[in-house]
Amino acid sequence: MNDLYKTLTPDLKKLDDVILSFLREPNVPFIEDISHHLILAGGKRIRPLLLFLTARLYQETLSERVLRLGACLEFIHTATLLHDDVVDQSLERRGKTTAHALWGNQASILVGDFLFSRAFELMVHDGSLDVFSVLSQAASQISKGELLQLATIRTLQLSEEKYLSIIGAKTASLFSAAAELGAIANDAPSKDRNSLKSFGYTLGLLFQIKDDLLDFYADQKTTGKTPGNDLKEGKMTLPLILAYKNGTPTQQALIEMTLKDEALFDKNFPKIQEILQEVKVKELLRSFIKPLHQQALSILALASSTNTQFLKEMCAFQIAHLENSSYDVL
Repeated sequence: MNDLYKTLTPDLKKLDDVILSFLREPNVPFIEDISHHLILAGGKRIRPLLLFLTARLYQETLSERVLRLGACLEFIHTATLLHDDVVDQSLERRGKTTAHALWGNQASILVGDFLFSRAFELMVHDGSLDVFSVLSQAASQISKGELLQLATIRTLQLSEEKYLSIIGAKTASLFSAAAELGAIANDAPSKDRNSLKSFGYTLGLLFQIKDDLLDFYADQKTTGKTPGNDLKEGKMTLPLILAYKNGTPTQQALIEMTLKDEALFDKNFPKIQEILQEVKVKELLRSFIKPLHQQALSILALASSTNTQFLKEMCAFQIAHLENSSYDVL
């Protein structure tokens, strides 16, 4: 992944220039401050990165069109983060105080709306109905996924299938769009579009499952994630689903009490971490995502280009945390 970022550093710098050019609103309060606070806060730009890699299957130098589409993806993603933090009342993101904690809910929501509108301006400017269709559908799916998740807050009634449908909508849909846009921007054959679309979706599932595991064991200094934040907010993610499913009645009771009562979080979170180790959640996850990983690689093999090594490595990176049996390394 370091090699990947090193290779694409010039493109990512160009992307930042494009992003900043569309955020210049000096006469409107909050827009520049809040947008810069989140967009330039050190995010990995993984969605534009995926777009750049799929576009590079067909062209060595990225066009201005691809850079603008990368900005569009980042605006949609950032808008959803601003709204999510208000809904969840999160106080930290990427190791920094959230925008709503600094500027208030109203400003955060309105700037999120502004970023959505900027994204749609970029779609219209692009002029492609395919681009507009792909991105507007992704934006709709993200909202659907967040609403589905909201409906399951603090409840144990969430199957593995339902979990996958939630993360498929709220996370994988934009990954899928990013990968497909790389093909669209280069007039690639429909076979390639479909393959890259499916690959992006599967990669998005792997990304979110990894993220949900890191919520229990990640080092905050390294990832910027507050450990246990999902559990504290009452979200039943896959590691917790598997821990509950495979736990003893006593362990299940502790998980249920902690999920349903935020006041018990500080006291019980270390115990929940122990439960995940005792039921070998990492091993269970490894079995769960292995078919997804193989599926992603099989889909990628269908694309006409053979220059897919970085895309394969992006996939491998999402499951690297599961390859080590130690929980400390997370």
